Amino acid sequence: MKGKKWWSLLLAACLLLAFLPASAKDVPCSVCGQIHEGDCPVTAAREKIDGLPAPDAVEAMNREKQEQAKEQMRQAENAFAALNPEQQAMVDWQKLSLLQAYFAAHNVPETIVITQDGTVLDLQGKTVTGPAGAPAVWVRAKNVTICNGIIQGAAGTAEQESGIGIQNDGTNLTLGENLKVYGGSGAPADTVLPAGNGEAAVKNSGSMVLSGAALTGGSGGAETPQQPQKGNGASAAHLQVGSKLELRSGTLTGGSGHTGGAAIQMEAGSSLMGKTARATGGAGSMAGGHAIAVSQGNLEIQDGFYTGGMSSAGTGGNGLAVLSGEESIKLTGGVFSGGAGQTAGNAVSTTGSAAALLGEFSHYQPADGSDAVDAGQPVLPKAVQVKTVLPVAYIGSTPYTSLQQAVQDAGDKAVIELAQDLVLDQPLAVSAKALTLTGKDGGSYTVSRKDSYSGSLVSVESGGQLTLKNIILDGGAIWSAETSVLRRQNGRAKSQSPLAVVQSGTLVLDAGAALQNNDNEKAEKPAAGGVMVLEGTLVLTADAAVRNNRAAANAGGIYLDASVLRMEANASVCHNSAVAGSEQSVMSCVGGVQAVADSQILLGGSARIFENAGTGGGVTLSDRAVLTVSDNGSISGNRAVIGTLAGKAVHAGGGVSAERAESVQVEGAAVIWNNFVEDAAGKRISYNNLLYLEQSETAGAPVSVTGALDAAAKIGVGRYRLTGEIGFLPVSGAAVLFSSGQAALAGKDVFACDDGSFALWQDGAQLYAKPAVSYDLTGKVTRGEKPAAGAKVAFKRGRNMIAAGVVQDDGSYGIETISPGLYQMVVSLADGSLTMTSMVCLTDQTKRWDVVLPQSNTSSVVQVLTDTEWIVGGLDSMFSPDLVGENADSAAGVTQKDLAAAASGGSVILTMTVKGEETACLDCKALTDRLKSKRTFRQELLFDISVQKQTVENKKVTAAQVNCLPESVEIHIPIPSSLQGKKDWIAYRLHGGKLQSLTALENRDGEYLEVHSGELILHLRRFSPYAIGWEKSGGAGEQEPDEPQSFEEKQDAFWESVANQIKRAQSGDTITVDAGDFTDMNWRVMSALRNHPGVALKIRWNGGKTFLIPAGKAQPDNGLSYDSLYQLEKLYAEPDGHHNEGLSKPAPSLPAVQPSASSVPPVESSLPLETSSSSSEHVPESLPEIPYDQPDPAQPEEDLFHISVGVILAGAGILTALIVGIWAVASHRRRRREIE
Repeated sequence: MKGKKWWSLLLAACLLLAFLPASAKDVPCSVCGQIHEGDCPVTAAREKIDGLPAPDAVEAMNREKQEQAKEQMRQAENAFAALNPEQQAMVDWQKLSLLQAYFAAHNVPETIVITQDGTVLDLQGKTVTGPAGAPAVWVRAKNVTICNGIIQGAAGTAEQESGIGIQNDGTNLTLGENLKVYGGSGAPADTVLPAGNGEAAVKNSGSMVLSGAALTGGSGGAETPQQPQKGNGASAAHLQVGSKLELRSGTLTGGSGHTGGAAIQMEAGSSLMGKTARATGGAGSMAGGHAIAVSQGNLEIQDGFYTGGMSSAGTGGNGLAVLSGEESIKLTGGVFSGGAGQTAGNAVSTTGSAAALLGEFSHYQPADGSDAVDAGQPVLPKAVQVKTVLPVAYIGSTPYTSLQQAVQDAGDKAVIELAQDLVLDQPLAVSAKALTLTGKDGGSYTVSRKDSYSGSLVSVESGGQLTLKNIILDGGAIWSAETSVLRRQNGRAKSQSPLAVVQSGTLVLDAGAALQNNDNEKAEKPAAGGVMVLEGTLVLTADAAVRNNRAAANAGGIYLDASVLRMEANASVCHNSAVAGSEQSVMSCVGGVQAVADSQILLGGSARIFENAGTGGGVTLSDRAVLTVSDNGSISGNRAVIGTLAGKAVHAGGGVSAERAESVQVEGAAVIWNNFVEDAAGKRISYNNLLYLEQSETAGAPVSVTGALDAAAKIGVGRYRLTGEIGFLPVSGAAVLFSSGQAALAGKDVFACDDGSFALWQDGAQLYAKPAVSYDLTGKVTRGEKPAAGAKVAFKRGRNMIAAGVVQDDGSYGIETISPGLYQMVVSLADGSLTMTSMVCLTDQTKRWDVVLPQSNTSSVVQVLTDTEWIVGGLDSMFSPDLVGENADSAAGVTQKDLAAAASGGSVILTMTVKGEETACLDCKALTDRLKSKRTFRQELLFDISVQKQTVENKKVTAAQVNCLPESVEIHIPIPSSLQGKKDWIAYRLHGGKLQSLTALENRDGEYLEVHSGELILHLRRFSPYAIGWEKSGGAGEQEPDEPQSFEEKQDAFWESVANQIKRAQSGDTITVDAGDFTDMNWRVMSALRNHPGVALKIRWNGGKTFLIPAGKAQPDNGLSYDSLYQLEKLYAEPDGHHNEGLSKPAPSLPAVQPSASSVPPVESSLPLETSSSSSEHVPESLPEIPYDQPDPAQPEEDLFHISVGVILAGAGILTALIVGIWAVASHRRRRREIE
């Protein structure tokens, strides 16, 4: 029994111990009875409320003391709001309630003070009323905008002064749409005091723009019988010393009163720029206010309406009243009117001559159309409109209002400077003298036609010479957005003439000159879209161009008859077209240049004739015309479109067409390449660089090599006979004739035959077009040990079939007349169960090519839906078990499950599809839109690559989109000849919504771009829309750096700079960065930390959260392009010593103004307004709403200890109670057994 007693005492002691507090901190408060840290919040709230002043005491306070009392009240409100309901019940808040009621009833207004740059104060239709004697809004910041509401200055009373609407001491204040600003009205008179004057709507000591707002000055106070005179009205805008106002749109009205207020009152040193607005002086019983009243200010008026205020019993106000300082006034536009009254106000009133106010080339014109104005007077009583007629041209310092008059007055070799764009209704004619027409001060100007005129804009004849520099002759055509120049439509002006006609004269197009956008629909021969030269000379130099013109006969660009065309220094003839107006015009319609009758074309100095189209594409020569191409001159990308003549299909050559005995002479790095023929539907039929139409098989060679040829030269040639049928018909005779001594310098490698079934053979100084030497390519196709009888073998480039054969019963196949080169080899079983697509390179030594097909049905297919001759390598290797590995993700290519399905009788097909810009590439537009920010990028190719996988298992078909392959594929894309030699090639893609670039440097996936042997070679693992081009290069000042536009681009650019900082840092350094609202970190940063283990990185993000990546603690490569900052923050906040250093007390948002997405402007107001501001820094989209008294989320170690002890003891108590209960029950049962 004694042991049981001690056992009971021990259990009781444990039970009592369990209910002891863990520490002294857990003792309930003696005031509120609740457990809390620090001072009792109930006591604090009581003290703040008890310390509030009574309402009657506030009533007796001055304004400053009232503001202090209001701040006291707010602190008490915050302390009371922080209590829970039980604690609030312990506080007597009646004193707080009385003070709140007082301020609510009296509604003491406050001035809204804006000090944050970039603030947008959107009033949202509300009205702001200012305090007595002070502005309603006071701006003390830069780039502030106020809009959408009413701002009212305080009205004057016997006890208080009037108030201003807005006081602007800032820079670039914009008063925007739907804003009305009123100055406070003057105090009414009483029996003793006279009526007060109104206050200005805006007082400006900074700079301000009126952009849609309406400003009205305050009216004067009302009169009484004892004080019978009203107060004076105030100005709408009062420009103080040194301030500036620009009027873009809106209205300004002076306040009414005994004397009306001026709409705009200018003090000395202030500046006003009037572009377009309406200003009206205030109405006055004795005198109306002026629209503009200026004293020694700087005034320039370009447009707008300025009217003096009316007066019922006195003189109306003036439209413009210049009190002094007229030398700083310039009127070039605007309408000025005096106000009505017993005596009408003047339109203009000044201290000197009204003429002195006018800008150069400006004059006054009566608004009512009456007699001319005598501007020599100081006063202009009638309403006037200021008109400015600027000179169109200058010869030296002499201005001309007519260009024709300037040309007529100019002497030989004179320079005429065009000063503005010009519209003509007759040609500018130059004869018997040499003139230069250029843009004044280096500017570029356009000369176009009046709508009623369809003739030429320039005529040079009879020995005259005209040089155009920075002058564009524009025909006014607006072309539809078709990729083919032949199929585009003109939605505007058409003409009956070329833009320029040169007859026995010379026209020189110099730097910045162009003939463009002319649509000559006249089918009468001869015709041209750009320029017609008859026994004259045309020179294009220094980037000059003839572009985007069209003609119904002869030449879309240039027509030459017994004339000379010299092109040099990057000049161009491009994007012109000729569409025959009749069947007889078919063979004479060339897109670029037509030369007849001994004409000469000299193409050199990197000048280009490119991307023109017609029945003939680039150049046609006839009647002994000669074309010389040298010094990087090129003819490329032109297209001949098949027409119909006498019921037969014909064309006149894609690049150059030479009839009979004409000559094409080449030397240097001449290029005639990549021109072609297409059908009416736009389908490319064949390459066609030089078409030689001959009537005699003994005619001379069409191409002559007259100088050393550079290795960069590339010329396609052939021999043709005009038969009325389309085709390549070689005849006897030389295709190319080398001048003496040139054969050994060039060789035949520079030349290629348009038709791949023919080759060029050199014999001494001549090249001949003969059937190409063809070797029979043979081989075997097997599957396992068995021949793949009946399988089809094809050699393709892109979607063009080059050669094909069928596998015989013994597995052999044969291909005839195949040439060396890179091909897409496609082998398909007869039953269609398997297709294998691979890339093969055949040389002149390749005589046999064997193929072993896979045992299982694993097919690789390449679909090219564009004319570009793509060749893809490596897609067939994606079924390799080594590459597949343990992959189970269909989006990452072939999986183990796919291989098992194929091995068990099913099939797997990988299909790569390439869509070009001409097909429906829906995502391509999104890519091009994103690339608009890349200002130095010149896009050349746009396409979409996708890979789909189809798996068949047990007759069930499963399809999946493949986003990434385990190994890169190799894609070969031929570079057009016009782009050969370009450097800095780059590819952009839109993958996963992110814009990514591909360069010659491998990315982390092993992807890169290379240029080799005239091809772009892409090594890709990921597939999406791609744009390929090159970075423009230029001199200093010619290009601007790219500015990242999208969120992803900004994020990548930011982390790229961080990675560079890490690479430059020394061991032991800690880099600190602010990531703002970015959410992911680019992989390059972690890679840089791994490579520089002595550098630490501290990252602040998401409004103040901070974490540290210690030196040597970088994460291993996870294969992802981005690391989540959220995950990194959690990772580096684990108990390894790297805790989150988040802000415990962020800057509070003001209760009156909601924070914007970027920052909180310090605007002091009690109004429920919304503001926003802009900032160049990366900032979070919202600030965390953390109360002032919220503890730091990082708990002290002491707190953690007490909590842990409390939990342990509480558990011990529960366990003790359970043991006691069990013991009691057992004792009770034992007693019952003893009793029984």
